[in-house]
Amino acid sequence: MQGNPQNGELRAEIAIRVANIMRAAYDEANKLRNAHVVLRKLFVLNAAQMVKFLARLANHHLWIHQLGLCHILRKPVGKEEKQTNCLFHNYPLRSEMHAMEIFYSQWIIEERRLLNDLSSVPQNSPYLHMSTLISRALSHYAEYYDRLSQLAEQNIFLVFSAYWLNPVERSFFWLGGLKPSILFHLIPSDINDDQRREIEELKQQTVQRETELETIMYKVGATITVLMVTETMQGNPKNGDVRAELAIRVVDMMRAVFDEANKLRKYVMLRNLIVLNAAQMVKFLARVANHHLWIHQLGLYHMYSMGLA
Repeated sequence: MQGNPQNGELRAEIAIRVANIMRAAYDEANKLRNAHVVLRKLFVLNAAQMVKFLARLANHHLWIHQLGLCHILRKPVGKEEKQTNCLFHNYPLRSEMHAMEIFYSQWIIEERRLLNDLSSVPQNSPYLHMSTLISRALSHYAEYYDRLSQLAEQNIFLVFSAYWLNPVERSFFWLGGLKPSILFHLIPSDINDDQRREIEELKQQTVQRETELETIMYKVGATITVLMVTETMQGNPKNGDVRAELAIRVVDMMRAVFDEANKLRKYVMLRNLIVLNAAQMVKFLARVANHHLWIHQLGLYHMYSMGLA
């Protein structure tokens, strides 16, 4: 809105402000971890209990680390072959990752074209022209999340790692993609009172559902801890069959959370399509594309400035 989005000085200033905010949040999170996870436990537990607690803490991390190694080093598993050491299907990992990286680089190029076309639509443009652009934009984002859903079926951990994104993009990653409530900051200002009421109601519903999904994701982490402790108490913590069986349950839960988050993203976008008129929807979709491309460019700026690209 303030000019050329390629302005290097403005991008650098914004990147510094975002970095400072994120660094402050990280510092506060570290203080919380130190205060509640270790120091408070040190005062509450006796020495023997503290030893058990720290052993479980180390085992929890190593259990997740081993699951990750299983995921990286997995071997092809035939239909008749029992899965013991690993839980994933026989898809080549590097091929999956490379294909997603290529897809995303091409998808970004198309998003730039899309932003240019959306931004150049005249106010008095024919409805048919605007509706065609809207359909093209919705199809563009649907293609991205359809591709993610395919990847999730193959390997949900790859989806949550978001390895194809740059560091700044990953910082804004939420349960497999864009956090839906962000979209409400991109609604154009030229809406009437009835539209504003509908959008506000949708926003409240969205925030509530986001909180529910974040709670479910928290429970996934808690489930990993419970499964790890159960496995350790029942026998050899390196038992491959047990680890694979328990990990499959975790994978299923993570995939379910991702699917629900995708449904919420789609629901919010389609509800906005119903509430906004064609001209407003064009503005909204232009802001959505610009928002993502700004973050993408900030990430590239960060990588170049740090000598990472």
